[in-house]
Formats: sequence, C-alpha cells, structure tokens
Amino acid sequence: MRRGHLVLGLGLLLVVVVAAGIWLWIGAQPTGDPGGRVLDQLRPATAALPSDARIDYRNDVEPRWDSCDGRPGTEGWDDVDVQVHFTTATADVNVLSNADAALRRLGWLPDTSRPAGSSWRKALANGTTARASLEHDVGQDAWTLFVLAPPVGRRVSGC
Repeated sequence: MRRGHLVLGLGLLLVVVVAAGIWLWIGAQPTGDPGGRVLDQLRPATAALPSDARIDYRNDVEPRWDSCDGRPGTEGWDDVDVQVHFTTATADVNVLSNADAALRRLGWLPDTSRPAGSSWRKALANGTTARASLEHDVGQDAWTLFVLAPPVGRRVSGC
C-alpha cells in the first residue's frame, strides 16, 4: 500500500514538472509583441467610436510570423492591429470630430501626411509609432477604425 502511494506521488510530481516545463517553454517563445504590451497601448483608441456605434466586428490581432508568399528573406512579424468595423447614425462630420477629440485626449496627434481629421499618430512606450485611421465606407453609414503598430523585432518586408 505504501509503495502504491509513493508511485502515485512520483507520478503526480512528474506530471507537474512536465506541465511546468511546457508552460515555461511556451512563455519563452519569440513573439512580435512580448506580453501583449503594444496591443494594450492600441486598444484604448476604440474610444474614438461614436456612442451609438453598432459593432459589426472587432479584431485585436497579435503579430504572427509571416512572409511575402513564402519568398525567402521576407520573413518577419506582421503588425500589431486593432480593427473595428461599425455602423452609426451619427453625422459624418461628428464621427470625425468626436474621434479626433477622443484620440487627442489619449495622446494621439493628427497625421498631417493624410487627409485632415481621419488619421493620427502616437509614440508608444517602446519608441515606435502607432497609426490610427478612421475610414468611411462610401454610400453607407459604415466605418472602420484601423489602429496599427510595428511589431517588436523583425518586420515582414519586401512584399
């Protein structure tokens, strides 16, 4: 009976050690956004949506290892991305002005290289620059908010 308890105890210990090893190995794998820190800085930008927004979809996307159609030498991480597609009854001019005010409160600044009131930039804690844009679907009350930042590490290139 004692021997059975010993074997059971050693078996459980082995399971715990193996599980801990797997957990540590997974945690040590490279990522384009360690700990989700970049994505966490992008998520608040959804405050730019109007109060009556009806969200069709929202994607909060961690980078994945990618390439340009499998071409050698183009491998790297995709961008960190938050994308929200929504519809609203709010007038277009108010959608843009409210988004601008909300993003400015969060430290986003207008991107002067794009049409006024539809694009912003923000310096992130890791020294990179994120971009946000609000795009209107022509002829509809539908919009898409895109918030992107470069990954940590090598970025996919050459596409």
